[in-house]
Amino acid sequence: MESNEAIYRPSCIARLVEDKRRGSDSFKRMVLMVSARFGIANLKVPADREIIMEGSEQRLSFNVMPNKDVTETLFVHHYEVSPNFIRSVFDRSYSSEMRDSPDHYTFLSALTQNQKMGYVYLCWRFGLPYDPHAEELMKIWPTKTDCRMSGLLSQSKNVHQDLHIQGMTFHGVKDGLGRLDVNSVTMTSRKEILLRTSAVVYLPEEQFLVCRASERETQG
Repeated sequence: MESNEAIYRPSCIARLVEDKRRGSDSFKRMVLMVSARFGIANLKVPADREIIMEGSEQRLSFNVMPNKDVTETLFVHHYEVSPNFIRSVFDRSYSSEMRDSPDHYTFLSALTQNQKMGYVYLCWRFGLPYDPHAEELMKIWPTKTDCRMSGLLSQSKNVHQDLHIQGMTFHGVKDGLGRLDVNSVTMTSRKEILLRTSAVVYLPEEQFLVCRASERETQG
């Protein structure tokens, strides 16, 4: 049996995806390892989704009032990806030096996680190697965001944030960079936070042309 470290390396993702398509036990073993490593009981992944391991932290610290810090950390387990969809699964911790500040998932963390999810999804969609510790392969610039909150999300374990791609438009190349626009809707499990986002994505010209050709071929 392969070691946990071998399973978690990004270089193994493509092989695991193929294992899943063939119904191999390798994918089932990975799901069990994810469950054991992050303490997730009975992890269930729909048949049309693929798992991308993460195991990283996203930390956000800010202050509203002077010298009264608010800090939230997300411990991202993994991502579940399928066409036009990505889910982030994570634990979170929250601390605040402000008076009577309830433990909740802040919209600032949700916005930051939303941009990260878009990056992971586009790497998956375009077949680019995703490695959270490597240099970025593209730049994502949100240009319009509508944030609505219907309540406070206080859950701290196995939190879900889902991003749905609603549209993607390829443009031309300028100064060595290709541009595409992406529109998406992101929500937490009970829609406590709902984001509608438009973003501009820049890729190096060579990668952009390959991705655009691949998309045109896929769409027939």
